[in-house]
Amino acid sequence: MLFENLSSDLLLNHAINNCEGILLKNKRLAVKTGKWTGRCPHAKKYVKCSQTINSIDWEKNKSLTKEEFSKLKKKFASSENIRYKQKLYASKSKKFQIGVNVYTEHAWHSLFSKNMFIEDSSSDVAETWDLYHIPSLLSEPLVAISFEEKCILISGTDYAGEIKKSIFSVINYNVAEEQDLPMHCSANCNKKGETTLYFGLSGTGKTTLSLTDDRILIGDDEHIWDDEGITNIEGGCYAKVINLSKDKEKSIWHAIHEPYSILENVVINDDVDFSNSRYSQNSRCSFDIKNLNVLKANRGNHPKNIVFLTFDAFGVLPAVSLLNESQAKNLFCLGYTSKVAGTEMGVEEPQATYSHCFGAPFLPHKASVYEEIFLKKIKKYGTNVWLVNTGYFNGDFKSGNRISIDASREIIKKINSNTFKSFFKHNYTNLTVPEDSFLNKNYLKPELGWKNLNDYKLQLSKISSFLSAVK
Repeated sequence: MLFENLSSDLLLNHAINNCEGILLKNKRLAVKTGKWTGRCPHAKKYVKCSQTINSIDWEKNKSLTKEEFSKLKKKFASSENIRYKQKLYASKSKKFQIGVNVYTEHAWHSLFSKNMFIEDSSSDVAETWDLYHIPSLLSEPLVAISFEEKCILISGTDYAGEIKKSIFSVINYNVAEEQDLPMHCSANCNKKGETTLYFGLSGTGKTTLSLTDDRILIGDDEHIWDDEGITNIEGGCYAKVINLSKDKEKSIWHAIHEPYSILENVVINDDVDFSNSRYSQNSRCSFDIKNLNVLKANRGNHPKNIVFLTFDAFGVLPAVSLLNESQAKNLFCLGYTSKVAGTEMGVEEPQATYSHCFGAPFLPHKASVYEEIFLKKIKKYGTNVWLVNTGYFNGDFKSGNRISIDASREIIKKINSNTFKSFFKHNYTNLTVPEDSFLNKNYLKPELGWKNLNDYKLQLSKISSFLSAVK
């Protein structure tokens, strides 16, 4: 039997009755996703067809033939394990909104989709997609996307993020085809509509720093920059909750304790233990954006500021710097942060990592396509682009100190209020750093916090690709 467009309450009851998860206080659900607690990097494949053969970056993306996809689709569509359907929408932009029929095997994935997407259409959509998520159908993870058939097939993994990111990949393709910019970023604005975008890879503080009492949230993770300004793609949030702090991240803490939130791969003792990574470093919670107790808006004006967030575990970058156009373009294409020991198996020392346009796994087109659109947009609208380091100072991740959330928030507030007026060139990185007597001087000149300058210079050598991008 196919259950169509069930309410959140009924989906929660189905999930509990199906033994898909554990019911927590206030009608929340805790689930485990098994082996795959994050996206499978090799699962996604696009169908090669007349529409995509010359537009998708086939050096970075895997392909399927139309015949292979057709066989798979028949297998998915005829599966007796399809039990739930939700009719939803993605994107609040009238130009780029699509309809999405989400067919799932499990009730909790249907509830996840209700949390993450939009239930009401803002206009007549140009196209509607079918998404099938049937984890039990295949033994290995697969995310197959056909632009010709407007269809997505997902199996071999229970990780719900594959649903969210496959739709982002579709919209990403459509938006870039029209020479507008799809973005993996968060966004907020002030009461005048002056908008700031926050780009950053996982762990850099993107969600936390975009949620403030003095600004209006546009969205948490996926946006479109078109001729009308900034619009959110999603209707929900998918927050990382490892080491979540009630005191430091009040808005997120409140949101995940609201009804119908879904906590993935968290450890439960008497209550949820956010500090315990037994199941995953990537424990997450999905919830409706309405749960956030901050002011919200559907769109913002063209951005006045863009912030690139990076977690520098080497302790060598200033806490804040203003980028020129060339640096902004190069660092957008580069997408730098660093991995820290313990976040992945085999990582024992910090490692520089790069994800072009801050979202490489979700970008169908070549990086140069996004890079050119980005440069054109910031030139046209006179957008300031900043680099904010949320990592370490006074040494590296072993010997130094983490820049506090409060300090990063203060820096962001100064950016948004146009406080920084004078600047100096940082000798070791070639970055343009603001002069500010109220900020810790070691934030602005990180080499001062090192006991041995040669040790600082040695760490600099580990981010050679970054230094080449800003020279």
